[in-house]
Amino acid sequence: MIVSVRGAISVKRDDREDITSAVCEMMKAIKERNSFEDARLISTVFSVTPDITALNPATAYRQSGLYSGESLFCVKEAMFADSPSGMIRVLVTADSDSAEVKNVYLGDAAALRPDFKS
Repeated sequence: MIVSVRGAISVKRDDREDITSAVCEMMKAIKERNSFEDARLISTVFSVTPDITALNPATAYRQSGLYSGESLFCVKEAMFADSPSGMIRVLVTADSDSAEVKNVYLGDAAALRPDFKS
């Protein structure tokens, strides 16, 4: 069955190292907590808040060694009153044997969805 998992992580600085580290941490957690096999990943869509400009998270993921060939896409997050800055969000679509998914919210992003316990 096709499932989708949401995730988000905060970065403290808009630099290549922080972005790469955050993307790797988030993607590892999503894959591990959901027991996703790389060959069953379909697509990964990242969004970033407008203050993140040093590196595209899709590029960081592709270059990290974690990337398994699924389709990648990145968009800029819409900003609203009281929107937090320094956020990278992701939507991962996969073919899974289980309908149960574990969304992953790390760092300051945990406050975005306190109902999802990471």
